[in-house]
Amino acid sequence: MPIGQKVGSVLPETGPRLSLNPSATSYPLVLSRRMRARLRAAVRALLADPLLAGASDAERLAVVVTFAKSGFRSCRTAITTRELGRWLGLVESTVRQDVLPPLAEKDALQCRVTVGEWGQPTGLDCVVMAVWRARRSGDALHPLALSQRELATLLRVLEALFAPGWGPGARGAGLLAGRGGKQGDKGAATDRLAALLLVLESREDGTVPLVGGRLPKGRGRADATVARLLGCSVSGGAKVLRRLRCYGVAATEQRGTGSGLRGKALLVLPPVVAAHTADEATVGADVAVAGQSGESMCGRCGGSPAATADGGSGRVPAGESEAAGSAGEGSSDAVESSVAELPEFTGVLSASRRAGGKFRSIARKDLVNNRN
Repeated sequence: MPIGQKVGSVLPETGPRLSLNPSATSYPLVLSRRMRARLRAAVRALLADPLLAGASDAERLAVVVTFAKSGFRSCRTAITTRELGRWLGLVESTVRQDVLPPLAEKDALQCRVTVGEWGQPTGLDCVVMAVWRARRSGDALHPLALSQRELATLLRVLEALFAPGWGPGARGAGLLAGRGGKQGDKGAATDRLAALLLVLESREDGTVPLVGGRLPKGRGRADATVARLLGCSVSGGAKVLRRLRCYGVAATEQRGTGSGLRGKALLVLPPVVAAHTADEATVGADVAVAGQSGESMCGRCGGSPAATADGGSGRVPAGESEAAGSAGEGSSDAVESSVAELPEFTGVLSASRRAGGKFRSIARKDLVNNRN
């Protein structure tokens, strides 16, 4: 595939500003079920590319990072070898000698050295061929045909997990930013890839579905689950899981039974649990503040103070009361559906629905009696 000669063409093109959910912006690991499934399918399709058969974990992670940092329209990534090594937890020489050449030979990743005004090398212009082919096919349902918002969300997940950090104090560093570094630990890329796959496989409560079947002696289902995600042996998965436990990314728990025996084992991701807990606390605080602020939460105004054109008297014209009431019911249902996800509000909402139905029936009877 021919690549343009202009350095500026590899930079991501600016698109329309996205209106993201504040909670999703504050907590990158809080993903909806649809978004998690979409990103999981994209990463699986990328790693299942036949061109990556037999590739090392560092090579596979390099392709994922390049894909997440690529421009939405151009499919290009402008990056330096040193910066890519910081994302992988490897030194620059290892990336230059052991990561990029095999990917170029397999034609899985095309890279071109960009030069500056005086001919000095300024970085790399990289294109993931699997993504380029998916975009060129025009198939909007292809797993790698992510939208601009989905591609940005994938990058935010990677940043939360193993972004190298920038500036004094390594601001914005991910959970595994300290894994690897100058010593060039070969297992750093494997741990990063395992953490990403576990987050995309996890549920909203932070647990990861475990594999079934027979297990080798002395190994647990959590070890086999990590091994299945990475495509390695169970003993190798156990080593990766042990390192992730040390960094607080993963944890294993054992449920107890009523008789005191050992129950079902769980593989939990504490960062995902903490992110969802903080997000639910934020939503609960917003609901409490809205209730204490004195704003009208009636169905007629849909949760906002009545704003009318007759000097703020709050009276609704006769021809608009029925339409406003129906619109308010839709908005109040939306508020209830968003709050109903919190377990502490479930009982309150069910009681309010029962009481609301009773009061509406009484109001209808009074209206009929007044008309008669």
